[in-house]
Amino acid sequence: MRYPGTVIFAPEKWFIVVSHDEGFTLIEMDEDETGIVTGDVLYAKSWLGDGSKSLSCGNVIHRGQFWGSYDTRTAAMRKALQFVTKQD
Repeated sequence: MRYPGTVIFAPEKWFIVVSHDEGFTLIEMDEDETGIVTGDVLYAKSWLGDGSKSLSCGNVIHRGQFWGSYDTRTAAMRKALQFVTKQD
């Protein structure tokens, strides 16, 4: 079974925050140009935990590095901005 999540924050095209039933997950996408934007619905086997996992958006399968789950939107968004700032 795959569970839905909605992209709520995408500060850069390769980092996204996904809102799901259990909280918020920060994901670094493996491809720079995924075409994933805020509002897209993604599916994953699990939104929890760290490590490389597959995600689907429509009929397209993507790989992403999960960098943790957070209880609040603010905490996940702050962590995403920290990662993006380090990349610059």
